[in-house]
Amino acid sequence: MRTATLLRSGPAVWAALVLIPVLVWFSAQNTESTVAYWPSISSQTTIVIGFISAACGAGAAWEAARLKQGAIPALAPARGMLSIAALHLGPIAVLGLIAIVAPFAVVMSSVTVPSGFPNPAILTVSYSVILFHIALGWFVGARMPKLLGAATMLLFGYLWGFWPAAIGTLPWLRHLNGQGVTECCGLDQEPSVRSMAATVMFSLAVVTAIVLNSALPKRPWRPLLPLAAFTAVTPAALTLAVPLDFNGTQTRDVALRTCSGQNPQICLWPEQNTQRDEITR
Repeated sequence: MRTATLLRSGPAVWAALVLIPVLVWFSAQNTESTVAYWPSISSQTTIVIGFISAACGAGAAWEAARLKQGAIPALAPARGMLSIAALHLGPIAVLGLIAIVAPFAVVMSSVTVPSGFPNPAILTVSYSVILFHIALGWFVGARMPKLLGAATMLLFGYLWGFWPAAIGTLPWLRHLNGQGVTECCGLDQEPSVRSMAATVMFSLAVVTAIVLNSALPKRPWRPLLPLAAFTAVTPAALTLAVPLDFNGTQTRDVALRTCSGQNPQICLWPEQNTQRDEITR
């Protein structure tokens, strides 16, 4: 299928026309706690993951329902469901990647941009959540009418993206939906490796289960292997997430500081070196 036809018939382009402006506006309203430190800048962009994952999940559900309605898998049986899914979900996955990057322009405009690059671990965590919703949308959409499937994923994506952070009795849920590091970081902190690992493991557990379900032949035992994969990985993610409670940060290595003077001795983080004279004074 030609790329132009794929983009014109799919939901990615139309969703981008709504999603990107919403992300820019929402990000502009939530920059107060950002400091000129790449982990802080990167963490602030995760606040919009709920919007991105909801839109991408809904788009995937719409595509799955549309293809099922058009009997595409039956018309092209030699291609297999995974090949069909990769082709039609590719533009949605690209939309998710663009949507992750877009808020950086807004957040970076509110602070003095430090040297270096965005935190790749946080970007990986965010994208794993988006892939989780795309896979789940594909699974749900194939079993529901187009409008109902898309609406279900919109609602689920929004609730899963924002609701766990509001639950005080289950604070560890935020470490499964990508919001665990949203409030990171001061200069003496860095994103919690446990929190990020828990998010990635849980997201990949869902993606793996759905990929297996699509790839395996239709047999009575087909649901067992995806369920076993999900059941095997999820407890490991919970083991990482539950002890963290609300905390999504860890202490930064103090060896990164540069110290000078004796009385007083002044120790500065790399991001503070440009202000050394003012701080010393």
